[in-house]
Amino acid sequence: MKGKLLFCLSFVGYISLINAQSVTINMGSTPAHPTAILEIFSENKGILIPRMTSVQRQAIVSPATGLVVFQLDGTKGLWYFDGLKWRTEVPGNQAGELKYWNGESWVLIPPGQNGQTLTFCNGIPQWGPCQDQITQVTTNAIKSLTDTSLSINISVNVFPISLIKESGVCYGTVINPTVSSTLVKSTGSLVGSINLNVSALLKQTTYHFRAYAKLSDGRIIYGNNLNYTTSGSSIALIVTLPATDISANSFTLNGEVLQDGGSVINARGFVWGKSPNPILTNNLTTNGKGLGKFQAVINGLTGNTTYYIRSYCINDQGVMYGNSIIVKTLTSSDGEYGRFVKVNGGTFNMGSDFGNNIEKPIHTVTLNSFYLAETEVTQGLWEEIMGSDPSFNYDCDNCPVENVSWLDIQDFLKKLNAKQSTFVFRLPTEAEWEFAAKGGENSTDFLFAGSSDVNEVTWFRENSGRKSQPVKSKKPNSLGLYDMSGNVWEWVQDWFNFYKPGSFTNPTGPVNGSSKLYRGGSFDDISDDCRVSYRYGNPPASRFNNLGFRLAHD
Repeated sequence: MKGKLLFCLSFVGYISLINAQSVTINMGSTPAHPTAILEIFSENKGILIPRMTSVQRQAIVSPATGLVVFQLDGTKGLWYFDGLKWRTEVPGNQAGELKYWNGESWVLIPPGQNGQTLTFCNGIPQWGPCQDQITQVTTNAIKSLTDTSLSINISVNVFPISLIKESGVCYGTVINPTVSSTLVKSTGSLVGSINLNVSALLKQTTYHFRAYAKLSDGRIIYGNNLNYTTSGSSIALIVTLPATDISANSFTLNGEVLQDGGSVINARGFVWGKSPNPILTNNLTTNGKGLGKFQAVINGLTGNTTYYIRSYCINDQGVMYGNSIIVKTLTSSDGEYGRFVKVNGGTFNMGSDFGNNIEKPIHTVTLNSFYLAETEVTQGLWEEIMGSDPSFNYDCDNCPVENVSWLDIQDFLKKLNAKQSTFVFRLPTEAEWEFAAKGGENSTDFLFAGSSDVNEVTWFRENSGRKSQPVKSKKPNSLGLYDMSGNVWEWVQDWFNFYKPGSFTNPTGPVNGSSKLYRGGSFDDISDDCRVSYRYGNPPASRFNNLGFRLAHD
């Protein structure tokens, strides 16, 4: 089955309600007529599917990309319009069924009585009117436990109870912290009076706390801000951050002095060597004074060699060392987990005016430099990290891994990053992926990644035998990246959103949504789906036998 359902798109000529909190529909007792098609869109839910005959479906003038109907006769089942033609490559259901997408799966709506109203209440259809909502969140009181820990009481009052997804407290050193700050989540009841413990705080530091509640309709409700200053004798605190720009004979070290312990920091830098826990008598750099971040570039290193690094700072209290990190220099440009290509930053035109609606409009994007793996993650690497191979086309270590969800990949990244501290591996953003596929700062107008001849660079439906193929068996693009078009689709980091006109710098997409994006087409798709500007997506728990990913790092 092709892995490309669903985007919920508004369309001219039909009723469309965006970000609806409550919508009432009189369903009646007969299948939907074209003039009565209704689509409902919310941030993290889906659509109600109209039921139609084949004649009614084909009578729709200029259907919108992503329009979905359930056909009652002929080839029964779900049909969707991909911008060029109607497709029916998803499993059919029984005639007369009405379903909605809950963010993870299709859910059957039980029959109602003729003349009843079906109400879309906070992302969940139900027969009858919505109940009144209550959403009250309060940050109540803070009690010290130790110099570096405390207990905080919050109150969460949400009705109906099905509306609540998560609650807890967010905190940081800046007033009015958000869920992007550090969190302590409620692990028992999500509502009522809740006591939460916060630990690993800095001494003699002022923190700000706010209770929060995440709702099923995508909203986040915050309580009031409370601040609290920890006690105790403070000491200098310094951390060693991940190294960057690692090559065969050099790397860049990064550190940060977080607090000075009440005494001025007179010197800071790094110590490093080939043995664990280096000290000031080992190799030494000096990189300024005071609080804040600092860097040092180390040259003249030996390739394929392991180095141990610690940051340090000095004040009247003495020498304080940061955490130790391990960095292994590369053998030529190859890393332990494959070869990565540096994509120099630049500005390019993202999207296409010749594709479907979700590829429009063309807009200007500027990106910083980043690194992208020259191939998709293989079955061999996945099995090395995860212990098993989920792929349909298994027993092919050099073929791309597939049948992995966006959520599965988050587990893979966590385990991979725990095995080494050289890089923080991640998925590329959608903008990074398209920039690299088009050739980076020297972007071309090729339809596919590296050529307008699909057979030169792409494994697709007509030449693949309808299965994945070993990586690096087609021509790369101008950056040396293989299979950016075809072989398997590639998950990216972003939630789906429509493009907007204008200029953007390092875009990362919306903060939430219902579908994560993937790009590039696959061995099971037509050539048009493998174009560098083509976009598709699905809920992050989705798995398909033609869907994989590739790694990126800064």
